[in-house]
Amino acid sequence: MADFMKKATGNWQDGLMLLLGIWLFFSPWILGFAGIQSAFWNALFFGVILAGMSIAVVTEFHDWEEWVDMALGVWLVVSPWVLGFAALSAVNAAAYAATMTFVATGVVALALAAWSLRHHHAAHAA
Repeated sequence: MADFMKKATGNWQDGLMLLLGIWLFFSPWILGFAGIQSAFWNALFFGVILAGMSIAVVTEFHDWEEWVDMALGVWLVVSPWVLGFAALSAVNAAAYAATMTFVATGVVALALAAWSLRHHHAAHAA
């Protein structure tokens, strides 16, 4: 456990990605969009995957894990439109909260994964 915490704080991007996955998982209840089924299940499913992938990266780094995190980030950004709840954002505060949560979380996840990948390659190149 101490080794995991050392790796998680040493590679802060991966530790923050874990927190991002946990946030995404609990966001339907915190922000009140649990009643929008597509947003609810999207948050639960991808919150677990994002958190799980970040734990995998912290325990043993592989490039493909960061690429998966970047793909998850892209999905999170486009998912409100693909799943259709972004169209409700103008008239429904919960749909607006869900849309903004997915877009913001996706952008941050994409940036953190890219940053982590670059950081790991720069550290091994030196």
